[in-house]
Amino acid sequence: MSILIREFCDLDYTSLMMLSNDEWNIGISSITASLKGKKNNVESCLVAEDDKQIIGFIYGFILPNKTLIPEFIYVIPNYRNKGVGRMLLEELEKRSACTVSMIFYNKTLREHYAKQGYVVGDSLETAIKRLVDKEETNGEI
Repeated sequence: MSILIREFCDLDYTSLMMLSNDEWNIGISSITASLKGKKNNVESCLVAEDDKQIIGFIYGFILPNKTLIPEFIYVIPNYRNKGVGRMLLEELEKRSACTVSMIFYNKTLREHYAKQGYVVGDSLETAIKRLVDKEETNGEI
């Protein structure tokens, strides 16, 4: 397994649409429709590939106040629990240049986001994580 994480491009549109035939298909369809011909700096989408086949993606928003809002992560069933979702989230965090990331999540994913360094609440389905600010570290990470 050699996973490559890269930016979404318009040629990925059809591949993303065909990733799922389960309950996530409607969400994936609406996200891919939003990404078609995207020309803004607010939406961000990264895809994960294994042997040139898309196996998952992450979609989110980068707000002007340097807040990252990861909105949707999907990994095909055969690649789940192998770190692909973690890789996608970490790469989106890194590329965003944001100082904070806030996730609104399904309660079943509470422990997953806690393991990724997010502070998760007990009553709200929200998790937040402070990201390293390059200015604070003088460019050193």
